[in-house]
Amino acid sequence: SGALKLFRVALMATGIGAIIVGVVALVMNFGKLLTWVKNLTNGMGAFGKVVLQTLKIAFYPFIAVIEAVKWGLKKLGILESDEEKAKKKRAQAERKRRAEESRERKSRIQEIENQAKREQAIHDNKIAGLDNEISIAKSLGKDTVKLEREKLNLIIESTKIQKKLADERIALQIKEIEASMALMETWMQQEFVSKKALASFNEGIENRKQKIAELKDERLKANQDVLNSETDLLVFENEIENERSEKRKERSKKQK
Repeated sequence: SGALKLFRVALMATGIGAIIVGVVALVMNFGKLLTWVKNLTNGMGAFGKVVLQTLKIAFYPFIAVIEAVKWGLKKLGILESDEEKAKKKRAQAERKRRAEESRERKSRIQEIENQAKREQAIHDNKIAGLDNEISIAKSLGKDTVKLEREKLNLIIESTKIQKKLADERIALQIKEIEASMALMETWMQQEFVSKKALASFNEGIENRKQKIAELKDERLKANQDVLNSETDLLVFENEIENERSEKRKERSKKQK
């Protein structure tokens, strides 16, 4: 608890702090010593078991004292309790899990960005080729409707691909930002947080919220790009149909 933490800090600041540090070190390393002896005697067969049992009997009073001291230090909050150790272990496992998830998200985001660039480069090359064909056809007085329609359909296809990639990337980026915000909020729940740290925290949260809003706007733009490209094709087809209709009317008038 907070009171025990304060007591621990105050106690360590007194003159007996060095003694406490020494006792804690002794308690902590005694367990390691017992483990080392046990591992050593395990390789000695039956004789090792006899040696281990003899050592246990000889050092039993000392072991009892160590355990009593350990219990007392845990109660005072100087030595971590089993519950605190388990809590810390769970927290470490959670941090490791979050870090791994973050690495995977960032890696996938980079893959998507690279793929989007490749797709855009392919699209630009195709459009450049069609523009060249359209220009040559016009200079020769040929009809370009088919080529222009192909170009518009190509633009629709490209915007849909870019939208799909953007949707996945933005979703991952938002999740990454939200994860960092959750981590910040967890950290701010700790005790003894300074006003400066609190101000920095609030600024960081606001910046992240702003970034999320920008990403959502980017997603809306990608959706709008698809709608615009589809609208351009509809307008083109409508213009072509109107031109054909006018030509039919002119032919009909001439025939009369």
